[in-house]
Amino acid sequence: MLKSKNGIKKHVIAFVSVTFCVLSIIAFWQGLVVREYTLTSEIITSDVKVALITDLHSTFYGENQEKLIKKINEYSPDLILLAGDIADDKVPHDGTEALLSVIGKKYPCFYVTGNHEFWTNEVDYVKKMILSYNVTVLSGEACEVSVGEQTVVIAGVDDPAGLYSESEAYLPKEEAPQMWKAQLESVCEQNKGEYYSILLSHRPEQTEIYSRSGFDLVVSGHAHGGQVRVPFLINGIVAPNQGFFPKYAGGCYNLGETDMVVSRGLCVDEKTRVFNPPELVFINIEPK
Repeated sequence: MLKSKNGIKKHVIAFVSVTFCVLSIIAFWQGLVVREYTLTSEIITSDVKVALITDLHSTFYGENQEKLIKKINEYSPDLILLAGDIADDKVPHDGTEALLSVIGKKYPCFYVTGNHEFWTNEVDYVKKMILSYNVTVLSGEACEVSVGEQTVVIAGVDDPAGLYSESEAYLPKEEAPQMWKAQLESVCEQNKGEYYSILLSHRPEQTEIYSRSGFDLVVSGHAHGGQVRVPFLINGIVAPNQGFFPKYAGGCYNLGETDMVVSRGLCVDEKTRVFNPPELVFINIEPK
């Protein structure tokens, strides 16, 4: 009888150990995840396929970004939206340039800054570098793009980190900084509401402003999925500018007349991302 109890105890210990190891592997796995959302609109007359890339931080996915580029090519998007922190302030721009050198030649690409591009202290150089790869850089501008036989409006605003003092960059604010608001007001005025419209804005927490912006879709990043997630329970522990248990850490959100898609981002950080692998986001916009 004693041997039987010892045998059961060993089996339980083995089961718990194996389960812990499996959960640890899953929790800290940093492989590339593809996440897809489908939206509908009465303005759209035919499908629009969008790839959303955020928070790359110059991370490499295979040699010359081959893994990331392969996934993008398999989806074959009509538009690629780069919603900030594509470059980084602490690592070289090699990963950024490797990606842009390929996608800029093949797809219409649109970019806005994130906070880390401003923290490089050479944001003008970064913008010029990105522009050199045939990527449209948006800093309070809107443009009309043909997708098939229809027109889509793409607009973008700079990250607020470059528009007010660094010491205040992560203080929560009830209203966006004045210069950021001026850029947003400018793109809202340029958006006449005639065509389906998309706004690129790195930070997702300004939902009250986005909801009355008049844009059909806002795409953002910045929150990195809330860093640590607990499946089915917690959608992120902490995110910059949202604090603990952020509401807009990653996913698709309805803000009334406006939809918002927030990417968990593509940077790899094995120390702080738990149950939260980096993701490449695809958005299918279909006629209603």
